[in-house]
Amino acid sequence: MTQEIKFSDEQDLADFIRRREDPVHIVGGGTRGLDLNYDRLDTSALCGVVEYEPGALTMVAKAGTPLSEIEATLAREGQQLAFEPIVLNSVLGTKGASTIGGVLHPTQVVHVGFRLGPRAIFYWACDISMDMATSSKTVAA
Repeated sequence: MTQEIKFSDEQDLADFIRRREDPVHIVGGGTRGLDLNYDRLDTSALCGVVEYEPGALTMVAKAGTPLSEIEATLAREGQQLAFEPIVLNSVLGTKGASTIGGVLHPTQVVHVGFRLGPRAIFYWACDISMDMATSSKTVAA
């Protein structure tokens, strides 16, 4: 019997992950359409832009932040992502909204370093570093 687990606090999530022995199915915006037989760890409540410095071209956002919120925040400053996020809804036949955590998930990484996006292998557009203890990610273009 699987259950849905949802955290709105990063520290509570980190503590849960440290204690957890069984695998979990991480779900954010619901765009992948997978139905794994594991407890579902819903990250959608971990959302929001925490810090944004347009002049430095840096942003810190929580994993469950919708991609549309990231793009809107950047657009207000005349900026855009420096890479093309992989949005698979039409391919997978899913509805949901992509989150920054899903777009920058390690399974999306091109095998040369931590370069992301469908054309990143040509443009080397985005670097990502992840702190698994706090479930935060740092992206630098």
